[in-house]
Amino acid sequence: MDPAPDPTTLELHGLASRLTLTLVGARAAELRQALETAWTRCLAPFGPESRAEGLTVRLRDEGEEASLERVDLDGTRLDVLLQQTTQLVTRAFITAQTGRLLMFHAGACAQPVTGASVVYVAPGRTGKTTLSRVLGRTMGYLTDETVGVGVDGVISPYPKPLSIRDEGVEWPKRETSPDDLHLLRPPASPRVARIVLLDRVDRAATTPSLTELDLADAIVALAPETSALSALPRPLHLLADLLEANGPVLRCTYSDAHDLAPALEAMLGPAT
Repeated sequence: MDPAPDPTTLELHGLASRLTLTLVGARAAELRQALETAWTRCLAPFGPESRAEGLTVRLRDEGEEASLERVDLDGTRLDVLLQQTTQLVTRAFITAQTGRLLMFHAGACAQPVTGASVVYVAPGRTGKTTLSRVLGRTMGYLTDETVGVGVDGVISPYPKPLSIRDEGVEWPKRETSPDDLHLLRPPASPRVARIVLLDRVDRAATTPSLTELDLADAIVALAPETSALSALPRPLHLLADLLEANGPVLRCTYSDAHDLAPALEAMLGPAT
């Protein structure tokens, strides 16, 4: 039996964190190439970062026995393993920033000159990725999944691959680089300017509607769409301060991202 190839590693950066992916198995080189293609914007260091716990991933051939050594992910389908890796990396970055950043289950894009950013908060399967693809053509793509915000309102980018559900394919999603989608890069130090709650409805030709929420209602609506909120010092005060500085929070009811995008861009003001 031929000896297994030496493992290879990949450094990923996001949410002001970094982690090392260790890729093992006979198909490690194939896996590395696919990850480098998908994670193009998370390969370069962003600056001072926390260290997330490293992960080990193994892509093996059909019929090959599962690894007896400890690995975090192990599988034979590259597309499935790529999606699982994205999910695991996101959880690792969130864990690394627990107690440090205010983190929303949200997408975000930034005005490419001023850095003013709109954060659109919503549960899964409610259009964050689609909206990121639309906004990212004219605004800087920050993330389609997790928005991390410091006490100063500055966003720590997480320009992960966009997890795209192809028509007729329920699972797995296709992990696609923002470079392949031609999304713009954001300026340095993007800041929260507006926060919106997405409410997507499956009705054709629905004109987007924007409804202001008072502070109490906004906190109640946003708190469930955060990660590790209780680990922060004075979490509700921190959330309230952010909302008051960038409010009012808007509930956006819409059906098509192309119809909503112009209104969100207009919220950020001119590029001056």
